[in-house]
Formats: sequence, C-alpha cells, structure tokens
Amino acid sequence: MKSERIYIGGLDPNKGLNVELVASRLCSVQNVEILSINDTPIKNNTLERRSDNQTIYHTARSSVVDEDGDVVDTRNFFFLEARYTGGRNNDDCYDRVVAPSALELLAKQYHNTKWKGCQLRVESAKPHFLKRLRIPN
Repeated sequence: MKSERIYIGGLDPNKGLNVELVASRLCSVQNVEILSINDTPIKNNTLERRSDNQTIYHTARSSVVDEDGDVVDTRNFFFLEARYTGGRNNDDCYDRVVAPSALELLAKQYHNTKWKGCQLRVESAKPHFLKRLRIPN
C-alpha cells in the first residue's frame, strides 16, 4: 500500500502532551504501520514494549525536560508517514469496497479528541518540501 504523510497537531508540551506521548499511542493503532516520525525513519527511533503490551516511542534525542524540570521540546505538532496494512474484506463484493487509508483510521480515532486538555488534529499533510522539489511540473 502507498504511504501517506499525516499532520498531527494540537499538542501542548507544557500540559504534558508531547510528540513522544502521542506517537507512542499512534504506533499501537491496528492496521496502521508508522514508517517515520518528523521525517526520521522509525528504525532510528526506539519502540519499546511494556509488560501491558503497550508500545512506547522514544526519539533518539535526549530528554525533553532539562535539569530544572522545564520543558525543552515546545513543538505543538509533528508529521508522520504511515500506511494501511490490513487486508481486503472477505465480502463477495470486495471490488466495490475501498480499503481505508492510514489517515482515515487515525483520524477516526483521534481527530478532535481531547487529551490532557488539548484538542488533537489529525489531517492530511502536504508532501515534504524535498519530495515536492523532485516532482516534475
């Protein structure tokens, strides 16, 4: 399946809702494979499984809180590259049924949801500017 670039907005690191926390939750969505976060391939970041089968996402960066306890990472949005990994439906009319996209699955679960006092936005994003430069007119 084709991958999509998705915008995730509405974060507020001052309220405790940062990129790592939201990305950890998004990595556990079924039938969606996260390929990269903020244009960094997911294999360069770490995914850790906890005993309760939740996936925890950590960036390769150092901590987002400095020694005084102040939040260093102040981004209120991020981009991810994801694709739908589910199979076709077993219906007789599967040709008429269009498979959902990764954006549709993530938006259905998280768009306009409130989390830690923040309203998340899950939307389609423009291609990365380097990819747009490579596209011939």
